[in-house]
Amino acid sequence: MAKTSKFRAYLAAMIVNITTLSLGVSIGWMSPTAPALQSDTPPFGTEPLSDQIISWLGSLQYAGGVAGVLFWGQITEKFGRKPAGYLLCIPLLIGWSSVLFAQNHVWLIVGRFIMGFSVIGALIIVPSYVSEISEDSYRGSLGSFIILFFNLGVVLAYFVGSILSVRNLTIFCASIPIVFLCFFYFLPESPVYLWSKGKKSKAQESLLWFRSGNNVLVEQELEILNSVMKSDKSVASIPVSRLYDKKGTIKAMINSLQLFTVQQFCGILMLLTYSSIIINKSEINFSFHTAAVIIGLVQLIASWITSLIIDRFNRRTLLILSNIGMSVTLFTIGLFFYSQKYYYETNFLPNWVPFICMCIHVIFYCLSAPMGYIITCETLVPEIRPLAFSVIVFWGTSMSFLSIKIYVFLVDNFYMQGNFWFFSLWCIFAVIYTIFFIPETRGKSLVEVLKTLNGEQNTKINKTYEYEACSSVIPIGDK
Repeated sequence: MAKTSKFRAYLAAMIVNITTLSLGVSIGWMSPTAPALQSDTPPFGTEPLSDQIISWLGSLQYAGGVAGVLFWGQITEKFGRKPAGYLLCIPLLIGWSSVLFAQNHVWLIVGRFIMGFSVIGALIIVPSYVSEISEDSYRGSLGSFIILFFNLGVVLAYFVGSILSVRNLTIFCASIPIVFLCFFYFLPESPVYLWSKGKKSKAQESLLWFRSGNNVLVEQELEILNSVMKSDKSVASIPVSRLYDKKGTIKAMINSLQLFTVQQFCGILMLLTYSSIIINKSEINFSFHTAAVIIGLVQLIASWITSLIIDRFNRRTLLILSNIGMSVTLFTIGLFFYSQKYYYETNFLPNWVPFICMCIHVIFYCLSAPMGYIITCETLVPEIRPLAFSVIVFWGTSMSFLSIKIYVFLVDNFYMQGNFWFFSLWCIFAVIYTIFFIPETRGKSLVEVLKTLNGEQNTKINKTYEYEACSSVIPIGDK
C-alpha cells in the first residue's frame, strides 16, 4: 500500500513539474537561437538583431517574472493550485505564439516578457502543490524535482535546438504546456488547499487518492493537518512588519535575500543564456550546439547527484565549496579571454578551457542551487513564510533580470574577461558572507535555528511545533 501511495505522489510531482520544464526550456531557448537571430538570414523578421536586442530578449523574461510573482501568489491562494496551473498555460501559449509569428524584434520582446510572466508561476504553484501532496519521508525528494525538471528543460532546448531549426524548436517549446494540460487534468486538487477552504470531504477524497485508499494513514495526516490549520494565521492577516519585528527574523530575511542575490550573480544565468556566444568567442574547434548540450547534460546529472547527497553534508560546507569552485572557474575563463585579447598569438591557455570550466562551474552551482529555498524554509516561521517568500522571490527575479541585462554592458566596457571576473567576485563575497553570517541548519529544528539567530539558548524541542514549522518548503501562498 505504501509503495502505491508513493508512486502516485511521485507521478503527480512529475506531471506538475512539466511547468518547471517549460521554465527551463524558455531559458535554454536563447542559447541555440541567439546566433541564428544575429545571422544575415534570421528565422524571425528580416534584419539581424544587435547585441543589445539579444540582451533584452534574454533579460526581459525575468522582467516579466517580476511582474508575475505577486499575481501568481494571489491566484494560487484564492482559486487553488489546479486553476492556477490551468491559467498559467494561457499566457505561456500566447508568449510562444508571439515569438513564433514574430515579424520583428518587438514581437520577440513582447513574447519573451509574457513568457516570463507565465513561467514564474511554476516556482510558486509547483512547490506548493508538491509539498502538500507529499508525506514527510519523501517530501525532500519530491521537492528536488523542481531543479531536475528545470535543468532537463534547459538540456532539451539545447538538444532540440541542435537538430531542428529555430522555428521548429519554438513549436516544440510551445507544445509542452499543452502536454501539461492533458496530464494535469487527471490530478486532484491539493488536499491542504481544500482543507484550508473548509472543503473537508473533498480534501479527504484527494488525500485518499494520493495515499491509494490507505484510510489509516489519511486519518493520521488529517488530524495533524487540522491541528496545524487551527494554529495558523492566514497570509492576509500577517502584516509586513512581521518580517522585521525580531532580531532572528531580520537575520533570516537578510540571509535569504543574500542567498537569492548571489544565486543570480554567481554567473549561472549568464552562462546558460549566452553559452553559445561564449563558446563561439573561445574559438573551440567543435560545434557550439554540441558544447551547449554537453554543458546542459552535465548540469542535469549534477543536479540529480546533488538531490541524493544534499542531506549528507552541512549546508554551510556545500555553500562555501560551491562558491569557491564557481569563483575559480569564472576567474579562469576570464583569464583565458584576457590572454586571447592581449596575447592572441601566444595564448597560454588552450581553446577548450572555457568549455571545461563551464562544465565544472555548473557542477559546483548544483551543490548550492537548492540552498536558497532550503535555508529560507529552515530559518523562517511558517506563518510569515508565504509573505517572506513573496518578497524574496520578487527580489530574486529582479536580480535575475539585472544579471542577464548587465552582460552586454560588462562586455562592451570591460571586455569578456571583465564580465567573468565581475561574477567571480560575487562568488568570493558569498564565501565570506557564508563563513561569518549563515547559520548551520542541517539536522536542526526550526525552533533550534530561531533560538540561535535570536542569540538564545536551545531547549528541548516540541515535536508537534517542529512538524508544523518544517513540514514544507513553499514559496508563496502555502496556506
